[in-house]
Amino acid sequence: MVDPQGKPYQVMVARTSMPKFSKEAVNSINRNQFKPAMRNAKPIDSRHYSDLKFVFDEADLHDSRGNKGSVGDARRFSLPDGYKSYYDQFTQALDQAKPDQRKLQQLLNTMSNIKHQSFYSLSYQSLARYRVAKKFDDKPGQMQALEDLIWFDEMVETKHQVLQKDLKRTVYIALLQLQIASGHYAEALDNYSEFKRSDRKIGKLFKDYIGKIILLKESDQSTQRVITIGDNSYSHLPLLKRSFVVETDKGKINTLKLRCDTKFKELAFKVNAQYTLPDSWGECDLQIIGEQGSVASILQQ
Repeated sequence: MVDPQGKPYQVMVARTSMPKFSKEAVNSINRNQFKPAMRNAKPIDSRHYSDLKFVFDEADLHDSRGNKGSVGDARRFSLPDGYKSYYDQFTQALDQAKPDQRKLQQLLNTMSNIKHQSFYSLSYQSLARYRVAKKFDDKPGQMQALEDLIWFDEMVETKHQVLQKDLKRTVYIALLQLQIASGHYAEALDNYSEFKRSDRKIGKLFKDYIGKIILLKESDQSTQRVITIGDNSYSHLPLLKRSFVVETDKGKINTLKLRCDTKFKELAFKVNAQYTLPDSWGECDLQIIGEQGSVASILQQ
């Protein structure tokens, strides 16, 4: 959030390539000054999104023999040492008639812990996670992996991207289909608006589905979502409607934070309390803070 003086507050990390960067990312944002949003020629509170890249000096990088030099390009657009070997093992394990899910997860963990990761290698890792999630019919896992894949790949220079031409469209289609089928309607609306700008066929393929979501958004019909609190002790989602109820299915929910186009609001969580948002706040995201592993249902109406 950015206040009328341009000062950031209530900074939240929405997505990260490595959790170890989160603290410095928040510190970096807090050190900055922003241009406040304006309404009727007056500065107002507003929400703002920033992408931060951590870039290391090429002189600090070493090649596989320990020699310093200009290996920055090679590091950014190639797989780390040993990565391909583990990826090949992963592919062989996944192609088994009855894949061992534990072994696959161990290989994924090993790949993620290899040094000198880049957005390029993280793209491949997200693709691997998607393949596992699809194999075992894990819909939330598939969506998360595809979202990460798209995000990481966009950080790579175009000519080096993993998602080229038809493959990018295939990933866009798969993600939108999953989000629509799983009731992640607000995310589907956001992604549809983004994807169709770069691929006209996406606009034509999903026009009718998106039209139904827009009608749902404007109707009195309710929708329900289930979320799980992650390792960072919060989860967040864009809201589709102006009124919602949060119910605890498992664990403990402590606080709700609303991050809207023109308003920030922190609420103490109350069981079965109904919250209604003024239209003047604009579109809103809901941040749910609680114990790790807690499960909550969000009923929007």
